[in-house]
Amino acid sequence: MGRRRSIQDIFDDLDEDWQTDEIFEYMGEILDDVSRAHHNAILGLLESCAIHRPAYEVESTNSGYRITIDLPYTRPEDINIHLRENVLFVTAVTQKQVRDRAMEFRLVLPLSRPVIKDASRARFVNGKLRIELAVSPKETHLSAGRLRKRYLTS
Repeated sequence: MGRRRSIQDIFDDLDEDWQTDEIFEYMGEILDDVSRAHHNAILGLLESCAIHRPAYEVESTNSGYRITIDLPYTRPEDINIHLRENVLFVTAVTQKQVRDRAMEFRLVLPLSRPVIKDASRARFVNGKLRIELAVSPKETHLSAGRLRKRYLTS
């Protein structure tokens, strides 16, 4: 019968396997992106604009994602789409004024599968933005069974 492992041993192994420094660096980059995208709203400086989360629908398929976002009163040139790793950022400013304030739509959408930027596309028609994101056929997941087998048994 093997020796029982301490929680510190398990965390040390996880730290080596999961490269936590890289994960924290990646999380910091995402937070920086969100901060830059929402800088004025975070600081409370964007009082001339009413910020809204748009209505949206996400359909996951074998080949990727189909995302439909309602952006009424928006022109195509006023839409900004940014994909950072597996997080989709969409911002749009409308030409319509509500209570003397422009409307701005913002959506931050984390995705669970790796996206291929070059194979993805977007179309804007009649107030609806349709984004098709292709995903990598190779998925890497660490299953609970593998964790249990490797770290929770002696």
